[in-house]
Amino acid sequence: MKDKNSLEYKLEKAIEFWDLKKLTQMLCDFYDIYELFDVDKDNDWIKNEVGEENTTNVRFVRMIYLISRIADHHTGDLAIFKSQFPKLWEKMEKMDKKE
Repeated sequence: MKDKNSLEYKLEKAIEFWDLKKLTQMLCDFYDIYELFDVDKDNDWIKNEVGEENTTNVRFVRMIYLISRIADHHTGDLAIFKSQFPKLWEKMEKMDKKE
């Protein structure tokens, strides 16, 4: 049986918590942000709808909306993750520096 305080044990539990379904849901939400900026110069849907002078503002506002939506949809999971695995990433970084 692994030591419950070991980094390896905590990482396994973190991966079990943040399963494929949760990861897929979050990545799908981030895809909307990617799609917002991945446009052809000749076929920019925002520029075509609002005009060139407002393109940057509309993209910025839409990006803020999408980020807040991601935070809203995943707040519970992120809060539980942070409380169950405090400072996990810092411990991982320290481990990398030692090696």
